[in-house]
Amino acid sequence: MSKVFSKKHLLACLVVSLVLIIAGAVVFGLLGFSKDSTVRDKISVEVNGYISLLSEESRGEFLDFCEDTLEADGYSVLEVNYNSEMSGFNDSVEFVIAADTDSYTDQQLSALAETLQTSINGLTDDRIENIESVVGFAPSVTYTVTQNNVFATYAWRAAVAGASVLVIAFIYAAIRFRPGMGLTVLVSGVHDVLLTLALIALLRIPVGVTLIAVAAFSLLVSIGLNLAVCGGMRKNFRLDEWKDIPSREAVTRSVKESRRIVFGAAVALAAFVILIGVVGAVLGTDLAFAMIGGLIAVIVSVYSALLLGPSVFAGIKARTDKRRAERARYDYVPEKERKKRGQETKQTADGAAE
Repeated sequence: MSKVFSKKHLLACLVVSLVLIIAGAVVFGLLGFSKDSTVRDKISVEVNGYISLLSEESRGEFLDFCEDTLEADGYSVLEVNYNSEMSGFNDSVEFVIAADTDSYTDQQLSALAETLQTSINGLTDDRIENIESVVGFAPSVTYTVTQNNVFATYAWRAAVAGASVLVIAFIYAAIRFRPGMGLTVLVSGVHDVLLTLALIALLRIPVGVTLIAVAAFSLLVSIGLNLAVCGGMRKNFRLDEWKDIPSREAVTRSVKESRRIVFGAAVALAAFVILIGVVGAVLGTDLAFAMIGGLIAVIVSVYSALLLGPSVFAGIKARTDKRRAERARYDYVPEKERKKRGQETKQTADGAAE
């Protein structure tokens, strides 16, 4: 019997995985996932009005005045976006402030908007040159909260979709290969997604909405690699020279033949993930943390396809082969058939005696 996929090896894999998953769950329960600051919720204070009526110099002074007013109230302005493409000269300026949306209430933000509105209404020529002479210049101040980090909103939908994909993969593998292989794909898929998320939580990798994409990627890679290994085993087990090989030894030999395919696919997937991160950087979209999560998913799926999954299936195959051998040795004959055979044997014996 092979020592590679023995019961002790399966137990060791399960212990390591369970320790990491439980540790990740504890960290997640206490601290949650580390938020990606590049995609955090955004609080914006918008000044809408006929700002384009101001001269270029006066407009710059006006924007500086609004920014100074916000910072004097204790806020830090991250960026200023001037929109001059609105119709009828009714353009706007957006001041994005550095603030955690969970720490500020609507009353606080409303008070901030009112403070800025009051300051703008009190502007005189002493502050900004010729501003009182601009006819129709009466900007209004509003605030908006934009939720960018909304992965929790779609988490349950992603979970339902992932469960559906797993069920389909299980049915396909069970029918196409064997029920034991279908169970192996199911167990590996759940294991890989949970372990990937646990490692992301443990390593405190910042995540945003791309976490859903990483989880989906992990599930699909896990299913793909495990199906490839199961397909190789099915092909080998159908050969006559493999039928007399002990179950665990047969699994070990078959997995060794599948290593090249798995490692080749893993390298291609890792290159794809890195390429996505590079393209995101070129286009100005920060996908570095999603790229790291994708690489973790690939590593976990390779571990599952070459170690955990075969260990699970080796145990299943050992039991099914044992039962099949027991049924083959037990030649069950119904009572009527035994009587008929007995009569035929007696008739043959009597005929021989005559």
